[in-house]
Amino acid sequence: MVIEDNTKKNCRGKRCLRKQIIQKSCKTSDDMEAAIAVLRYSADEDTASAKMKTTFIYRQAMVNDADKSADVFSVFPRFLDTPGLMEQDFRLMFDEVTSNKFLERWPTTFKRKVMEESHGLVPTTDLLDLMRNTESAVEVENGWDSDMSAILLLLHLLPPSAQGRKRPGKMSASQAVDQLIRFQKVGTIVQQHLDSITQRSQPYLLAL
Repeated sequence: MVIEDNTKKNCRGKRCLRKQIIQKSCKTSDDMEAAIAVLRYSADEDTASAKMKTTFIYRQAMVNDADKSADVFSVFPRFLDTPGLMEQDFRLMFDEVTSNKFLERWPTTFKRKVMEESHGLVPTTDLLDLMRNTESAVEVENGWDSDMSAILLLLHLLPPSAQGRKRPGKMSASQAVDQLIRFQKVGTIVQQHLDSITQRSQPYLLAL
């Protein structure tokens, strides 16, 4: 089995070197199949973390293959029950400094910038509610928390584009919230939700 790391073609320096090292960690198809088999049946977090690193390049090939991307969670079920694996893949895609930069700068730089820019918008009830929640140091009852409110403010700062030639006009930022976040009941099985998707759609946040 030959797994091609497409991102390797465009990478440079440390990022390229890191991906080559990860790729070398799984040298044969037997190693790959053995690692995937362990992931299917072992719930040990340390083991899952190690095997997920081993199969990273294989998984990236699946993610970037339109015919196989829907099977990622069935091939790698530990994503669904082992904390930290999504973050680990993100860190493998980027270097440690880059991975940490966004989380470190979000509360001190990006979030504050979002708040500042929002003050220049035409005020609406929804906008004012989000701004108030974002600036609040405590969680607002029956409202979005500060971080989520800041994310939703981006919908107002970056208004949605036109809905298409047959549907003139633009979707409002408030309407766009329903496209950005999808709510499901607590206990919903993620794989079942993915299986229920019958047509392609834009990426969205799944809230359980």
